[in-house]
Amino acid sequence: MRRVLLPWLVLLVACGRTPLHHGVGDPDGGQPDLPRLPDLTLSLKGDTKSPAAVIYIATVCNNGPISSPAATVDFYRDLASPPVPGQRSTLQRLVPSLGPSACSKLERLEDHVYIGVHELWAQVDAGGEVPEADESNNVAGPVRVNLVPIKQQPDLVASLTINPVGAGAEVELAASICNKGTYPSGASTIDFYTDYPSAPPASKPGDLTEPIPPLVDGACTNRSVVIPSPVGVHRAWAVVDRAGMVTESNELNNLAGPVEYGSALVKKPDLVVTKLFSYVTPSTSYVFYYLTACNHGQTYSSPSQVDLYINSPAPPGVGSSGDMSKSVITLAPGACISEMLSTQLPQGTYNSWAMIDPQDTEQESDEGNNLAGPISVTVTATAGVDLVVTNLTLSQTASGDHQFTATVCNKGTAASSTSVLDLYVNLPLPPDSWTLSNASKTVGQLTGGTCTSVSFTVGPLAPGSYSSWAWIDRKDFVPELDENNNLSGPFQFLVN
Repeated sequence: MRRVLLPWLVLLVACGRTPLHHGVGDPDGGQPDLPRLPDLTLSLKGDTKSPAAVIYIATVCNNGPISSPAATVDFYRDLASPPVPGQRSTLQRLVPSLGPSACSKLERLEDHVYIGVHELWAQVDAGGEVPEADESNNVAGPVRVNLVPIKQQPDLVASLTINPVGAGAEVELAASICNKGTYPSGASTIDFYTDYPSAPPASKPGDLTEPIPPLVDGACTNRSVVIPSPVGVHRAWAVVDRAGMVTESNELNNLAGPVEYGSALVKKPDLVVTKLFSYVTPSTSYVFYYLTACNHGQTYSSPSQVDLYINSPAPPGVGSSGDMSKSVITLAPGACISEMLSTQLPQGTYNSWAMIDPQDTEQESDEGNNLAGPISVTVTATAGVDLVVTNLTLSQTASGDHQFTATVCNKGTAASSTSVLDLYVNLPLPPDSWTLSNASKTVGQLTGGTCTSVSFTVGPLAPGSYSSWAWIDRKDFVPELDENNNLSGPFQFLVN
């Protein structure tokens, strides 16, 4: 038989090597060297989470001799066939770089899944970004999970608080009962235990019992009892559905408490205005009142308010409303807050007071220290400008046009600079400073205590009712003693 040597075999023989002589690094025999690459493998488990979620639990390992770079795991549900390379999913998790023989466990939750049996798959490096020694072991699955509906049952839960009543001789045991289940509950009861050292057993009836109506899932109701508050420390409890009238998804959360009460434990806030003083600006007659309110009690206060009484010859009483007020946030025991109120006052002397909790909505340990004052505030006359519109009239000229005439006065004692008067012919509500007027005119300098007339001819007006306004120095170009009296109106006119 004739033997033919292939060209590459001839070349090997000529070089003193045969096809059986192995590669570089292994001159004595053995397997040829292979590329050193990572090898990512994948295993998958599945789980469910109520009410409508499945959980993918994947473990990725690197079985190769070198570290793998970071990669991605794609998760799939209910595929007709196993996922293939390049098939991506919207459900993904990142796998960190893995050293040789290292593994990483990761989870991915998919929500809003319908009830029933589902098949789960996973694929690592679906995009082929990691060169591997074996590209055929990157898929895991299918894993079957069964998402079953939640058992529809109610779940009654109670919470218990203590509220002092009156001067503290009595307390209110207040219970909130909620159905946290997924199904309406039937009628039940709540038992109150007024003084029990440890959790009462289910066999012991409460000292007081209140009925509870049926509650739809998510609904709550409140029940309370008032009991004496004797000296010493006492422990109160409450148990909802003690007799087991309602079958629940959780029968272990019906107990509320303990809460402690007693005359030795009655803690109340004590709101006090500790500082009250004022500052009068000489040029504008603005008065700034500064006050500090504190809680000198033993527990947190509720949100309250402080009222300022600008001028009262006698101390204002509880229930009276001040001229100005400011909200006060919840104050911890020992905490204080400082507030400032300001107003512009005419010349004179004022007897000013401040009262916190003026409507007596907060139950305090001392109800007699809420008032501070009086402080004497003196506002003296200062030289300044005060422009006002004192009158606005409407008339008809011989030509049939209508004419508005405004009287502008400077009530101050100093001369004003040039200003602008704006006319609003018909507006149902007061204009804002950015509201464009129908007409405007320049008003010349006015010395203190003088007035001038300014007229606007607007043409014939249609028959009807008009609410007109006049505004001097609308843009506040002229510094004045009182910047809040420049707008006048509405002046009511009837055009026939």
